[in-house]
Amino acid sequence: MEEIVLFVISFIIIYFIYSTFVIKRKKKYNPNKVPMEIKFLIQKYKLDMDKINYIELVDRVSLWISFDMALSISLVGFIKNVYFQILLGVSLLFVLVFLSYSYIGKIYKKRGLIKDV
Repeated sequence: MEEIVLFVISFIIIYFIYSTFVIKRKKKYNPNKVPMEIKFLIQKYKLDMDKINYIELVDRVSLWISFDMALSISLVGFIKNVYFQILLGVSLLFVLVFLSYSYIGKIYKKRGLIKDV
């Protein structure tokens, strides 16, 4: 039960901080001031920003990143050794973020919101 509470609390705190200070400062799409996460998705999956609602994309990315970080924090809490916690936390976070970005990109690709090349 403590792990679930830790997950929920860390998810809420991370989502609030991430969406407030990192993502939400950009209210509308400006190609010169796009956050790195969004820029990566646009370049890798060739997203067409004329077809995509920018705020929806930003919210989706911030939700997934917050989920990834909260899940990493929760899973690392089971390990007692600090060095293994750091090693597992960083590696797990990289894997989860990569999977999340690929999932988000495939969703937009499936909806046909990519550039016709």
